[in-house]
Amino acid sequence: MTGTAQRRWIIVGGLFVTIVILFGGFLNFGVFFEPLRSAFNWSHAQTSLLLTALVLSLTVASPLVGLMLERVEAQTSMLIGAILASVSYFIASKAAGYGLMLAAFIIMGIALAMSTLVPAQVIVANWFEERLRGTAFGIAAAGTAFGGFAMVLLADATLRRWGWRGAYIASIVPVVAVVIPLILFVIRTRPPEGAVQGHAAGEVPGLEIGEGFRSAAFWLIMAAYACYGFAVGLPVAHVIPFFISIGLTPHEGAMLIVWYEAVGTVASLIMGLFGDRIGGKFVLSLCFVMMAVSFWALLGASSPALRVLFVILFGFSVASPTGLLAMLLAQTLGLKSFSFFSGAGQFVLFFGLSFAPFVGGWIVDVTHRYRDAFGLCALLALIGAFVSLAVAAPRIGAAAENAGVEQVGASAR
Repeated sequence: MTGTAQRRWIIVGGLFVTIVILFGGFLNFGVFFEPLRSAFNWSHAQTSLLLTALVLSLTVASPLVGLMLERVEAQTSMLIGAILASVSYFIASKAAGYGLMLAAFIIMGIALAMSTLVPAQVIVANWFEERLRGTAFGIAAAGTAFGGFAMVLLADATLRRWGWRGAYIASIVPVVAVVIPLILFVIRTRPPEGAVQGHAAGEVPGLEIGEGFRSAAFWLIMAAYACYGFAVGLPVAHVIPFFISIGLTPHEGAMLIVWYEAVGTVASLIMGLFGDRIGGKFVLSLCFVMMAVSFWALLGASSPALRVLFVILFGFSVASPTGLLAMLLAQTLGLKSFSFFSGAGQFVLFFGLSFAPFVGGWIVDVTHRYRDAFGLCALLALIGAFVSLAVAAPRIGAAAENAGVEQVGASAR
């Protein structure tokens, strides 16, 4: 293995750790939900709106970060994002009312856009050729699931020991001690020999932004992003309150999240490997189907057997689509405008995710039950499966073909 080949896997490992710590700090919101609601006497919808604000700011910032990465090194964006994440945790720990807490969550959303999925996907696309890209995307994306595992554990332990304010302060430590050094000393945007692995500058395969907008494949992938965002966004805020409503303790609910995130870590790696071998859209569609079935199991979670089934099925589907959707973008639209398309995908994903917690909270406030909220998630997951299968590679213009990139999108089988 050459030095460049070794280095790119080290960089993927650095991206995995970075996403674990930073993205995990977003996925542990369910642990803080009831302590915050009780401390300030907020409603379910009002508390959920904090997560909605975080994801809305992440939504708006993501395509802007995608455009910025055309001109700015990804590690620079990630460093600024890591610093902003630390600031947001500090503000949250000092909040005495809704306004300051809302500001902290908005800053966190901007921080995540600058430091996690969009720059990570651009870095992977730059360092890896197509035959390994799904695996590399899967490893990086596994950080979202393992982040839910590790950071939920950390939040649950620190919250029980020091309260929610102390838990937010504790969240700063791994960012400063681990993430910032990784960004400074390990992560690099592209290999030294060129902008994209295997292609000289100016010969990057793929569609221009305008061509992408005119293709059906782009809009089908965006629809899949939206379905995924909503279907996973609602459980992030409401699955622990749901478990409490059926008689589990907050700690038991948190541990179920830990277990499905642990399953998701392994699943993301497996699904990335399968995506490289049988085609990203087929594996993505399978993930959506498993997600839909998992919500049926969740509604029967008073049964221990159905709780286990939910953990397995939702675990396999909660993180894997993150890497598979990026893989599908690269397979169908190419790398020429990948940073923008990746940012657009995150915009749509988090647009769905941003409204899901609030919609879920509103449904629960009105109906006093979770069945309708989780049923809506199952329906959207099935729609996601259908649109994923419908994706077909657009025809790339003659200029791209003359550059020897006629195979771009051919592997979107």
